[in-house]
Amino acid sequence: MLINYRFNKRQVILSFQDHPFSILISKIKKIPCIIRIANHPYGSLKYFNNKINFFIKINIKKIFYFFASGIICNSISSTAFFKKYYRNKKIITIYNPLKIKKYFINNLNRNNQIVSIGRLQNQKNFTGLIKAFNLVKSKLKKTKLVIVGSGGEYKKLNFITKELKLTNRVIFLKYQDPIKIIKISKLFVLNSLWEGLPNILIECQNYKTPILSSDCLSGPREILQNGKLGYLTPVNNEKLLAKKIIYIFKNYKSAKLKSELAFKRLNRFNEHNQCKKFEVFLNKFV
Repeated sequence: MLINYRFNKRQVILSFQDHPFSILISKIKKIPCIIRIANHPYGSLKYFNNKINFFIKINIKKIFYFFASGIICNSISSTAFFKKYYRNKKIITIYNPLKIKKYFINNLNRNNQIVSIGRLQNQKNFTGLIKAFNLVKSKLKKTKLVIVGSGGEYKKLNFITKELKLTNRVIFLKYQDPIKIIKISKLFVLNSLWEGLPNILIECQNYKTPILSSDCLSGPREILQNGKLGYLTPVNNEKLLAKKIIYIFKNYKSAKLKSELAFKRLNRFNEHNQCKKFEVFLNKFV
């Protein structure tokens, strides 16, 4: 996505995707190009490439990003990464904007279910979540796992569920408005291999739903403030994920206290404040 931003008859390109194309256009038109990075550069490359391919691809990205006039990141850790390599470039962190609820009456009678929402693809690591749930099923006998989403891994995930004899405990729902399910679930789990700044975690905080997330690059740790506002677990580790799920259910009062605190600290994602940062940053280039 490319946006041509105008101010006092001057122009700047704001690029959300296909950054090389946007940067090339900016050089041809001789106008600034600001790129917004949605994921930490190491994230997806780390899990889908060997060391040689990883080295080549990450350095190609670094070369292209060098020609951008400025960089917007949606997490502090991504910003730190870019500042390490581009010390003289204008780089800023702007969180994903959210319309904050002024109040929310918590539903204490939530369904005894764990929910996870996202595209059914490798990045979200639903395979690991199902296997972890298989390890906790005997200790959480009345708890169900609800997976909401659509994607290419549905057949694979459904097969694993049948193989582990979990068809009565794991429920697949096609993608729909997630808010209704978030509000009635006891726990939300994000088991991704990598992320940017996952909006779904912010939405869960907006509805006081306890969160357990993989400690992946780059946003979950910031959203959960190092575990103060939810729980973190190592990436791609089914056994530790299972242990953490059991711990949360056994200490659910503590989980609820974390979710209440998270709700109180949502102003950092306020849509007005974050959108204003875009305007201020873009005006530095026109």
